[in-house]
Amino acid sequence: MCRLKRFSYSKISSFLFILISICLLLYLQPFVLPYGKNLNRKYQHFSDDNFTRCLIQAENAFKNLSLPWFLVFGSALMYHRSNNFISDDIDIGIFYDDLIRNDITERKLILTLRKFYFKYLTRYGQMNNGKGWTLSCPKSELHFGIFIFYRINFQIETDKPYVWWTASYNGPCAKMPFKKCRRGFSEISLEKFQMFGKLFYVVSKQFLIDQYGEQWMIPHKYNYAQSIKIMPNLIDRQYNSEYFNKEDY
Repeated sequence: MCRLKRFSYSKISSFLFILISICLLLYLQPFVLPYGKNLNRKYQHFSDDNFTRCLIQAENAFKNLSLPWFLVFGSALMYHRSNNFISDDIDIGIFYDDLIRNDITERKLILTLRKFYFKYLTRYGQMNNGKGWTLSCPKSELHFGIFIFYRINFQIETDKPYVWWTASYNGPCAKMPFKKCRRGFSEISLEKFQMFGKLFYVVSKQFLIDQYGEQWMIPHKYNYAQSIKIMPNLIDRQYNSEYFNKEDY
């Protein structure tokens, strides 16, 4: 009888030891992604932060839609400058042709992004003319801006070989003829890179030259209104040159 009791005590002690060990392992294990599995640590040059987690979740959402997308503007700028992302927002582009080809409506797009925990904030323009959205990333305050790129099918007064355009709103753009700033781009080519086991696309350096000029590698500090004023690829600048020459921006 005593042997059985000692055996029981031994079993209980072993069980408690195993239970405590499991608890310690769970407490000390690396942070786990809220959307699935741990990030692959072999991609050391990309930070495990809200920015990259948002991109990974975006890839999951757009893959669900079978909709190609790519990094643009500030997000592409940081990638090409430093091969990393340090920013308080994310800018991505989608070709209008791909929306039409895949029969993606605004409702379908936003509902899918919500399904993947993106929060809808605001929208701009019309689906076939300067459309854009701002959302916030899952479980984060990071803004997620979506820009639609259209083939230029109207006459523009410039000697630059622009093929694509997209729109910006608010600030100085509200004073423009179409209540938006239309930015022109030459043929957009995409580069691909891997991050935490997923494939992503980013615009080439030519896009950055179109947007920021030849000195795009040099960091500058300016607000949104100032950035619009110095934008080299603003299509409609000639219609409102007096406004854009004002010194208060």
